Amino acid sequence: MEHRLDKAYPKHQAGKYKSLKNASSFVLQMILFVTPWLLWNGRPVALLDLPGRKVHLFGWTFWP
Repeated sequence: MEHRLDKAYPKHQAGKYKSLKNASSFVLQMILFVTPWLLWNGRPVALLDLPGRKVHLFGWTFWP
């Protein structure tokens, strides 16, 4: 006897929270992809120094 499974499809969602999620996701992705190429006083606006465990934002340096 052959076992047969039906396909599952995601349900389409709509509404103000879905629109808010999409808009905020777009804005955050643009910040992530654009800020490394923007310069502030000759340095990148956002720089993540993972080996040094530092974050450089607009000339300020933050570390844990």
